[in-house]
Amino acid sequence: MGGAQKLFGVIPDLAAFGKAMANGYPISTLVGKEEIMDVLVEKVFLSSTFFPNSLSQVASLKTIEFLERERVLENIKKKGMEFAKKVKDHIIDSGVSCTYTGEPWMPYITFDPDPNYLYRKLREEFYRQLIRRRVFLQPFHHGYIAYRHTDEDLNYASEMIEESLKECKKIKI
Repeated sequence: MGGAQKLFGVIPDLAAFGKAMANGYPISTLVGKEEIMDVLVEKVFLSSTFFPNSLSQVASLKTIEFLERERVLENIKKKGMEFAKKVKDHIIDSGVSCTYTGEPWMPYITFDPDPNYLYRKLREEFYRQLIRRRVFLQPFHHGYIAYRHTDEDLNYASEMIEESLKECKKIKI
């Protein structure tokens, strides 16, 4: 719905959008300022594997329609902000040396480096404890807050993060 450039108030010369605009169907688009895009009129031949793929085009139109009608991005942002607040509070309460980033869209918990490399043990134990509690977050990559996540899902994940951080406190330095 405008991408990062809309969110940050940037007007790029060119912007590329990918398969998210069609909910995963193979499609992409390149949009830009008129003086740049006009090069395609006479100076550049443009071709594509998926030019005749009307299925992806319809999927894109329907996806955008759904995103607008259901206010999906606003919903995800609200959920992500609430989730971030809970997790940051759990981190503070735990006293574990880690950092939450990526709010509201892409949560990520990193363990702060230390000279004794304890952060590696903490990271391993934390993610092991989460998996045991049926929550899978990537230890080396951000996650995602999705539209389909319910408040119950995110509350559960937050509570399991809290429990996993408590288990990390048991690691001997």
